[in-house]
Amino acid sequence: MSIRLYLVDPEPAMRLGLRAFAEKISLRIVGESDSVELALEDMRATEADVIVSEVFFAGLSGLDFVEQWRARSRTNKILLFSRSTNPTHEAR
Repeated sequence: MSIRLYLVDPEPAMRLGLRAFAEKISLRIVGESDSVELALEDMRATEADVIVSEVFFAGLSGLDFVEQWRARSRTNKILLFSRSTNPTHEAR
C-alpha cells in the first residue's frame, strides 16, 4: 500500500513538480488544490495520509490550514514547506 498525498500550493508548476517526484518514488497523489480554502473543502472527501502544503498563500496561510484542519480532529500528517527566503517568515 502506497502513501497517499494531497498537495496544496498556489503555483501549478510546483504542484506538477511535487507530483512528478511523488510518483517517481511510488507515492500516490489523491488530490491537489491551489488554495487553503479549496483544500479545506476538498479534503473532506479525500483520504490522504499526508498533506504537503506551501506555507504562504494570498488569503489563508498554510499555518491557518493546519489550525483549521486540526480543529476538525483530523489525524493526517502535514508537511509544510516554503520557498520564501525572508528570515521573518522562517521565524514564524
